[in-house]
Amino acid sequence: MRIAMVYDMLYPFHVGGVEVRNYELAKELVKKGHEVHLYGAKLWKGKNCIRREGLTYHGVCRYRNLYNFRGKRTIFEPLKLSFYLYSYLMKEKFDIIECSSFPYFPFFTSLLVSKQTKTPLITVWHQYFDDYWFTYFGIVKGTLAHLTEKLVRKLSKINISVSEKTKRDIGSGAVVGNGIHLKEIVKVLPSKEKSDLLFVGRLIEGKNLPLLLRSIFILKKDFPRIKLQIIGEGPQRKKLERKVRSLRIEENVSFLEKLSKKEIYARIKSSKVFVFPSVVEGFGIVIIEAFACGKTVVAVKHRWNASSSLIKDRTTGLITNNNSGSFTAAVKTLLKDKKERKALGKNAQKEARDYEWKKQAEKLIQFYSSLLKPTR
Repeated sequence: MRIAMVYDMLYPFHVGGVEVRNYELAKELVKKGHEVHLYGAKLWKGKNCIRREGLTYHGVCRYRNLYNFRGKRTIFEPLKLSFYLYSYLMKEKFDIIECSSFPYFPFFTSLLVSKQTKTPLITVWHQYFDDYWFTYFGIVKGTLAHLTEKLVRKLSKINISVSEKTKRDIGSGAVVGNGIHLKEIVKVLPSKEKSDLLFVGRLIEGKNLPLLLRSIFILKKDFPRIKLQIIGEGPQRKKLERKVRSLRIEENVSFLEKLSKKEIYARIKSSKVFVFPSVVEGFGIVIIEAFACGKTVVAVKHRWNASSSLIKDRTTGLITNNNSGSFTAAVKTLLKDKKERKALGKNAQKEARDYEWKKQAEKLIQFYSSLLKPTR
């Protein structure tokens, strides 16, 4: 099969959950003999079309700014990409076009090409944001985003969701989750740099990191030398650093960035508890990675957060309410009870076996094949 995957950000030029998913599944598809083309913003120098690791990358246009000065996604860049995407997709003939629902505008171009070329279009839902848009963008822009998302859901006839929660939110389709490379993670040795708590993710508003910092402030009373490592980059970095200073926890919190995957796994393994306070998450690959490292995860239950559904409360981790008191209490329990921490971590490691990119790719291929006529 010849497959086109459309999403504005492309790994490894930009790192995020959707980018990693597309990249990993695309590589698995190539191993099975399929041809995969990735379409998105041009984030590299040189030719617009390049070959890398068996994948064909198409840089449709350049983005000037992905985020605005407040750390929010911009609207005009995806609009520009959608405009130029048409001619790029029409140059090729595909068996399948797969387009991530967000940032929405490329979906409409993909739909037009799909109808004109009679190619099945699959819409991949990483999350259904619904009323979160009003929190993210405010009333005016939030209303536009909310209505656009509803329109995409109405027009998308063939859907894939990355979680059961998202499937329920959109009301139809198959579920093909995200995954990990379990063998690679198991091989990594723990880092010499130890920590009590560790977070990995983009430093953006939805990750809810101020709650985590408030918890450190509270925990410091019982654990004066408590150590939190935050691994990630993003527009909230300076704001979070100011928060650390205002809480006077500079000696307890450190920010790290530009670490390789192996270095991140090593840091996870050398930590006691993996903390993930995010309230806006479509899946949360990093939770499964923490599972594979044998770590207990503390996450927040929220209507916008699908990642907490990956955790079996008090079996593979702890799920808390979205407040510093509840979150702090859960972390405190694990820091004090090594036996429980180890038991939950062991259960989590067993759970990780069900998530591998190879298994997810096999499900995806079966889904693709079901859409194609026998004569194609």
